[in-house]
Amino acid sequence: NEGEPADDWGCLDSDGKTLLDFEYQFEPRFESSSPLFDFENKNGWFVISQTTGEKDEEGNLIYYYGVMDNKGNVIIPIAEQYIEREEIGNSDLIAAGRGINGEFKYGYLNNKNEVAIPFEYDNALNFTDGLARVEKDGKYGYINEKGNIVIDCKYVEAQAFSNGLALVRRGDDQYIEYINKEGVTVISPEITKKWDRVYPFTANNRAMVYKESTGYGLINIKGEEVLPCAYDKLFFLTPYYTRLPYIMYGAVSGDGEEAQYMIVNNQGELMEGK
Repeated sequence: NEGEPADDWGCLDSDGKTLLDFEYQFEPRFESSSPLFDFENKNGWFVISQTTGEKDEEGNLIYYYGVMDNKGNVIIPIAEQYIEREEIGNSDLIAAGRGINGEFKYGYLNNKNEVAIPFEYDNALNFTDGLARVEKDGKYGYINEKGNIVIDCKYVEAQAFSNGLALVRRGDDQYIEYINKEGVTVISPEITKKWDRVYPFTANNRAMVYKESTGYGLINIKGEEVLPCAYDKLFFLTPYYTRLPYIMYGAVSGDGEEAQYMIVNNQGELMEGK
């Protein structure tokens, strides 16, 4: 729990040989997951952290962060900085936060622990689809891996790019929209306002949407419902589980013993023999 002594973590190979000494600690934010689970990027990098043993003003343990590869080599040494271990991205750059001239700012480090993009942002995410979300003066935009702003910081809400599209909101009183990597609106707020919640697109160009009155469904990149919002639950069946080279979905109608489970194919269509 927050504020309590942290457990020590390490890594073993399949023969039980220690690859990573048990000298690292992680914030207790993922109750059911290993700190190293699913947070590895394309280079095999993952975030490591150690507690200083000290606590902040709210009584929570203070952690320092670094990055290691899956062979146990330290890429970015643990230091007084913050690195988000979730959504570590698929780039040769890593977003980090550091104290700069009395302010906490975000920038990007390379695999030599050099500053690749200056620490000048109020917040930053790692790169996905070649772009990264950054924040300046309370507004969000996107930069490329050269550090150039490619979509101006003009949104009050913005998420990471996924399969070429990102969810953004232009104003507090406006609806979510989907934009492409040129900043062009692909699915307008006039369309997304039909749903109470919308989600990022997956690899098969389908995105989950939700209506409180009827349930979950799927849309295509035109904003058309390809699976009606009629299901109590909708979840991913990834290639890891299906052994198929694409994402499918599981749909659930009802609850408890009365629940009916169905398979949705990679086009978003309910399969026969449900």
